[in-house]
Amino acid sequence: MYSINKTGITKRLETWQLIIPLVDNSGNKFPQTQIDEILENIGVTFPGYTMVNCMGFWKDQTQTYKDENLQVIIDTLPNASADTSSFFSNLKDELCKTLGQEKIYVTKTGDKVELISFKEFFSELGLELETTKNSDEENLKLAGQLVANHDFILKRLAYETVVLQRDLTSKKIIWERKICGIRLRTEFEDNFSLDVILCGADQLNQLGNAIFQNKEIVIVGDYEYQKYFLEKVAYKPIVEAKLGNIENDIAFTNQQGNPITTKKFIELFTMTVFSNYMVLREENFQSSEIKINVGQDGSMQIGENKINGNYLFHCPAIIKSKEVQKLILVCLNQAISQYENNQLDTIALLQTKARTKYVKNRAMVRNMINNR
Repeated sequence: MYSINKTGITKRLETWQLIIPLVDNSGNKFPQTQIDEILENIGVTFPGYTMVNCMGFWKDQTQTYKDENLQVIIDTLPNASADTSSFFSNLKDELCKTLGQEKIYVTKTGDKVELISFKEFFSELGLELETTKNSDEENLKLAGQLVANHDFILKRLAYETVVLQRDLTSKKIIWERKICGIRLRTEFEDNFSLDVILCGADQLNQLGNAIFQNKEIVIVGDYEYQKYFLEKVAYKPIVEAKLGNIENDIAFTNQQGNPITTKKFIELFTMTVFSNYMVLREENFQSSEIKINVGQDGSMQIGENKINGNYLFHCPAIIKSKEVQKLILVCLNQAISQYENNQLDTIALLQTKARTKYVKNRAMVRNMINNR
């Protein structure tokens, strides 16, 4: 996937192309809202794509026809080929039904190679590094270590902040961390007041203590530790919601207030509730000590333990449909079963933590348990 040379990194890519018709078989334009919904679905799934207006021509024995289309071009890494293929296969079927088309064109072109700089490579892995301060030899050595451990680095396995301090002389924040034994160092400008509390995004004990103090908190490394998963890696739900007879209408909004489909809401809401289940499990609650309900006003998750205490999480939402409530529970049971049997997709799991308040909630629960 990545190869190293002295001037930078080469990256192998696969290019997928999707043709979206803009007019129906009678020559009438599809509503722009319908096209926007299709593009939003693609945009949520993939970090980026290119869109081109194009014309298609075809003919039968008597005349030539002209179509207006959108061509969507997406570059993906080869290791995501199976997921990408599955996404477009499902999208083809969905668009054939919703747009009334006999065929939707999806193609995959041959592999291509992109040359990227060391800075671009480190950025793609979500690492906050200042490459200009390193020599070419240092960047080359570090890139070699990262490429050799690419899969572990991407999934942030064995991630640990080892130094986080303020250099009052140079007015810098010094941050050192290790990923799979590879030590990284970054310096930030320190423009904060002296009573500000610094916490590494992976430092749950320190963060839990800081949350209950009446002081400003600066979380260092939140993007690198987990949030980059939302920008750099294609979206994966923790489980896919299979609607069956439920209509996939735009009937809900996300946390930013933007309209989303029923399917997307179920998947995102499941992620939020499941995140709180993980918090309780990873802070020494047994599965049998956690209860979850889903109703028309959202979901509550309750952890009850004689030693650790009782904890309640509430995920508010307006869910009027009983069928949607039931499907959320089905998705939650599936996610919990896969979690307990170590079968969850690692990327989907990390995106769930990044998209929700997992780190903050876990830090708070740990603090309350430690102070009982």
